[in-house]
Amino acid sequence: GLNSPLYQNEIWYKIVKNRLGGRVGEMNMLYHDARSLKIYDTIELDLWMSEKEISGDERKIFEKVQREQANNSRRSR
Repeated sequence: GLNSPLYQNEIWYKIVKNRLGGRVGEMNMLYHDARSLKIYDTIELDLWMSEKEISGDERKIFEKVQREQANNSRRSR
């Protein structure tokens, strides 16, 4: 769905307070690089993908991560 993340390093945010006015209630997403600690906006998705080569961070698809975790928990039982 719209609110379910595609990538593990994807974060949904909602602006709830803005002293300058406007944009309150706006929802969007950002992407972070866990190694470089950089944050990317949705328009910088290509840059986020290309900079993984420099930082060495991974860009895992969320469904695959959940499947891997489920498989690992089944194996440990």
